Amino acid sequence: MQKPKKMKVIDVSNMEVVYSGIPWMHSIPPCSKQAIQLLERNTKVVTWIMAKNGDVKEQVPCILYNTKYYSLSLRMQKAIYRHIRLKKGFANEESMDGMAKLKIPDVLLKEKMRTQSRFDVSPTILACALCAWPCVKYIGLAYSLIFEQAMRSVQRSTNAKEKRERVKSGNTVAARMKQVVEKMIASQKDGVPHPQITVFLYKSEQSEIIASFLQEMRRENVTLFNDREMFLDLIAARYNDISNA
Repeated sequence: MQKPKKMKVIDVSNMEVVYSGIPWMHSIPPCSKQAIQLLERNTKVVTWIMAKNGDVKEQVPCILYNTKYYSLSLRMQKAIYRHIRLKKGFANEESMDGMAKLKIPDVLLKEKMRTQSRFDVSPTILACALCAWPCVKYIGLAYSLIFEQAMRSVQRSTNAKEKRERVKSGNTVAARMKQVVEKMIASQKDGVPHPQITVFLYKSEQSEIIASFLQEMRRENVTLFNDREMFLDLIAARYNDISNA
């Protein structure tokens, strides 16, 4: 068997055994991390000892391992007595073979009481909480309204930003469209034959410019696209105005 680590040997020469537990027969030391699962709810391996003519509260839990008695760490105690709950009226004494003994170690009892006190709510605190609930409710409502207003401000800011980006994009498209139209007008004034519509649309870059330009027009005024002939007449009139300028 392995030598136990971080376990203190208890001298039982001047002690008396109140309750004798079964020896630890596993190959791994009871204080090892691997032994935690073997210790869980396993109260049978605990031996209770105390000084001769001592008090019940002075009893000490230990474990018999390699013919020696070793003290239990708090981690080991928590694993062994994990199933013990401190219910109302809990008494930490019981009778075993006609002798009084502790149910759980006194150190563990204090630890459990300290942990449980974190979750206990006194009647006074509960009453104060119930009285303050209307105020808390209105405070929560106020925070909700403030949050909603803040979200609206963010949304307005986002919408304004999108609008600026859209206008900027529209200006860029209009500028590029103007370049294309000016090239067409310049070629016409120089006596170069006017480019055919089919040739004009086959050029991918110019086709993309016109598509972007038309999409921007549709976003700004969708009614322009309700009548195809009226829309074409407007485009043709605008083109004539630019070309005759």
